[in-house]
Amino acid sequence: MFFKGETDIGLLLVAVLSFVKC
Repeated sequence: MFFKGETDIGLLLVAVLSFVKC
């Protein structure tokens, strides 16, 4: 599940950012 696609990384980044923001 590593380097599967930029979309995956982007989604993960958004999720992490959202979690940290919350």
